[in-house]
Amino acid sequence: MRRLLRILLNTATVLSLVLCAATMAAWVRSYQVRDVGSWSMASPRLDLAVNTYRGGLFAGFYKSVGTQDNLDSPGTGGWYHTPTLSYTDSDGPQGTLFNRFGFALDYSRNSAYENRYLACPYWFILLLTSILPAARLAAWRRRRVRRLRVGAGLCQHCGYDCRATPDRCPECGRPTGDETSR
Repeated sequence: MRRLLRILLNTATVLSLVLCAATMAAWVRSYQVRDVGSWSMASPRLDLAVNTYRGGLFAGFYKSVGTQDNLDSPGTGGWYHTPTLSYTDSDGPQGTLFNRFGFALDYSRNSAYENRYLACPYWFILLLTSILPAARLAAWRRRRVRRLRVGAGLCQHCGYDCRATPDRCPECGRPTGDETSR
């Protein structure tokens, strides 16, 4: 069971690192071009779109309301890019502290369509995807330092030289030896 858990944790860490690298690449690309990915469905009539802006990502959901159909042709989708767009030039809500950090959550509705979207800056996505690899790296480093301390005859907790007193550390009072490293 521990082996399976370790395999799953390693897989999640590698996947998180790949997503972190892809986010960094998309963040850099967002300052040169505006990528737009869209997908439409005929029944029920809706469009999904993902757009980038300078330093962030929009995800939108557009749905026709009533009998009027103002959305793009149904059953289509694609990926294209246009000149870059800043968040302030976009049609996202402005002015609040939440929006100034690059986040937005909006809902609008008129007689033709209903629109919901979420905007998220790349720095936040990068932060989320780097938490697990950073925690795993810190834990690995801590284990490595403890192993080196025990091998050199040092207390694994405080680093005091315990070669003269191998049973207990005279500095912190904790027992030393193989029973504490398990």
